[in-house]
Amino acid sequence: MTIDDSQSLYRNLAVRGADITVFDYRGYGFSTGKADVKDFCPDAMDLYDKVVRDSPVVVFGFSMGTAIANCVSSRRKVAALILAGTIASAQEEFPVFAHASGFSNR
Repeated sequence: MTIDDSQSLYRNLAVRGADITVFDYRGYGFSTGKADVKDFCPDAMDLYDKVVRDSPVVVFGFSMGTAIANCVSSRRKVAALILAGTIASAQEEFPVFAHASGFSNR
């Protein structure tokens, strides 16, 4: 799923007063570059650091993005974490998270 696929979700949140920042992972949707899961968490951390001010932050992750959202919420201050369409099991999710966090060479 790309930003284009989720426009209605983001618009519904924005009309309720939320400031929304979204991005496609490298190599997906509107983003350039080569897709590599090990870069996704650092990219998300960079985005967080660039856009977050003093307001409460809710981090939302969908599908593979749940591992990345977990990564961000474990390293930065967030008011809430929403995981949607999560990976089926921790056995599946942990290797993705570990690789994205630099803990494995998968």
